[in-house]
Amino acid sequence: MMHPDDRENVFGAAEELVRSGVHAAAEHRVVRPTGEVRTVQAIGTVKRDASGRVYEYLVRCDESHCFPPKVSAHFPAAFSDSFPV
Repeated sequence: MMHPDDRENVFGAAEELVRSGVHAAAEHRVVRPTGEVRTVQAIGTVKRDASGRVYEYLVRCDESHCFPPKVSAHFPAAFSDSFPV
């Protein structure tokens, strides 16, 4: 789970990613089920259709003690409703 104190910055970076289309990177903390807090780096990009609408988010989080190396999460197009273009 993302650390509650980092949510605003992470969602702000995601909104900027959608607006600018430039790859984004952000460090943030995650809280593991045990309560342990770890810092991860998320790197993201978006895919757009021919009209420019975002249809997919690609995000990679790295932190060898938190996630297996090079884990990627693919967010569905419905997630884009959270970030107005």
